[in-house]
Amino acid sequence: MKTKTRPTGTKPAAWQSAIRGRINPGTERDEQGFRKLNPTEEYLKNTFLNILQNSGTAAASDFAESISLKERLILQNRTRLTRVIRSSVTRNPKTLYSFDPSPCPRKTAGNPCPYCYTITSSFKMPTIILPYETTREIQRLSWRMIEKLNSTGGIRIFSRGDYDGKPETDRQIETFLQDCQERGLQAKAITKNLSFVDRHHDNPGLTMINLSLDRFETVPFSTAREYRKKYNKVILRFVILNDSDLEIARRIGNCLLTFGHGNSSYTRKGFHTYTKEEKIRLTQPEESTCCVTGTEKKRNFFNQMITCMTCENCRFKCGIGGKENSHE
Repeated sequence: MKTKTRPTGTKPAAWQSAIRGRINPGTERDEQGFRKLNPTEEYLKNTFLNILQNSGTAAASDFAESISLKERLILQNRTRLTRVIRSSVTRNPKTLYSFDPSPCPRKTAGNPCPYCYTITSSFKMPTIILPYETTREIQRLSWRMIEKLNSTGGIRIFSRGDYDGKPETDRQIETFLQDCQERGLQAKAITKNLSFVDRHHDNPGLTMINLSLDRFETVPFSTAREYRKKYNKVILRFVILNDSDLEIARRIGNCLLTFGHGNSSYTRKGFHTYTKEEKIRLTQPEESTCCVTGTEKKRNFFNQMITCMTCENCRFKCGIGGKENSHE
C-alpha cells in the first residue's frame, strides 16, 4: 500500500499547493492559485459588484436577499467576497463562532475605542451583513458543534460589532436567540451598549451579558454597578491596558479581567500586551481572568506550533464562574 508523504519545501505554500492539486488535479486556476469561477459564479459576482458600485449598499443587500441560500453561499464564499458580503454568523478563532447583526455604532460614528482590535484588516466588518432571518445558520449547526460551543460558554454575540438599537437589529437578535433556545445553544453577549441590556436581558435564549468597561468610562462605572445589581445576567468585564487599570477594576469590584486585545498600534498608544505568564502573576486568586486557563499551544495546518487563544478549556466562561462566586 502506497503511503502518503508530506511534500518537502521550505515554505508552507508548498504543502498548500500540493493539497490543492491533489484534491482537484485538473482544476483551472487563476493567477493567485485559486480555482477559477464557473460562469454561474462569475455572473453572481459581477452582478453583485455592479449593483454595489452603481446603486449602492442598500440595493446590493436587496439583491443578496432576493437570491437563494445556495446562491448566497456561492456569492459569499466561492467568489471570495467575504470582506464585502458576509452572514451575521461567522467563524471566530477564539470562540469558534460569533454573531454580529450590526456594526459598532461608535466605530461607525468615527469614534472607536482606542484599543479596538477590529481596526486591523482581518477583523473589519464587511460592507454588507446578510440579515440572520435570511440565513438561519443556527438551525443547520450539527449537534456536535452545539456541544462544543456550549463547552466554551456558548456562542458569542458581538465580536466585530456592537448593538446599534435599530428595529431590524432587534428582529435579528430575537430570531437568533429563538433558534439558540430551540437548539439548546447557550448565547453570551459582550457589549458596551446599555440599551441592549434593557431591551434583551429577559430573553430566555440569552445566557449571560458581559458589560465591557475600560479606563475611558465608555460605560460610566456607577451605572455599570447599578446594572450588575439590577440584572441577574449581567457580569462586568474590564479591559486592562496597563497595570494601573488593575486598581480601577478592583475598586469597582467583581470584574472579569480581560488583558488587552493586542492590535498593531498598542505600543504606539502606550498600551501593554500581556503574556499568559503576566496575567497569571497579576491576577489575584479570587479574580476571574480571560485567557489564563484557555490559552494553548497547538499545531496549525502547516505543522507549526502556535499560541492559540481558545475558550474551550476556560473555567470562567466569560464570567459565569465569577457570577457564581460573587457575594452580591
